[in-house]
Amino acid sequence: MHASEDLVIESSTELRDQLDTVTDLARDLAGRFELAPLLERILGHAIALLGCESGSISLVNEASGMYTKKVDLGVGCHEGQTFSLDEGVTGEVVHSRGTVILDEYASVLRTALRARVG
Repeated sequence: MHASEDLVIESSTELRDQLDTVTDLARDLAGRFELAPLLERILGHAIALLGCESGSISLVNEASGMYTKKVDLGVGCHEGQTFSLDEGVTGEVVHSRGTVILDEYASVLRTALRARVG
C-alpha cells in the first residue's frame, strides 16, 4: 500500500467510528431515559466525537448569575455543586456567547481576572 491509500483507509475508519457514535447518540435520544444517565451518554459521545479527554454539562441560571454542574466525565470537578458565572469554563462560555478555546484550564483564571480588572 501507498501512503495515500493508508490515509484514505485511516480517514474512512475514523469517519465510520464517528458515524457509529452519532448513531448511538440518536438511539439514546430516541429512548426514554432519566435525565442524568442521558446527559452522561450525550457527554460521553461529545467527548468521543471531539477527541477530548474530559467534559461537563451544567445548567445555567443567568438571572441568578449561577450555574450547577450536572455531569462531569474525566475531570475532577464538583458535580452537583453550584458556582458563580464569574468563574470556570462555563462562566467563560456564557459571557462570550460562543466557543471558548483554551490551551490550558489555568487560562480561565487569567481571562476572568482580566475581565474583572479591565
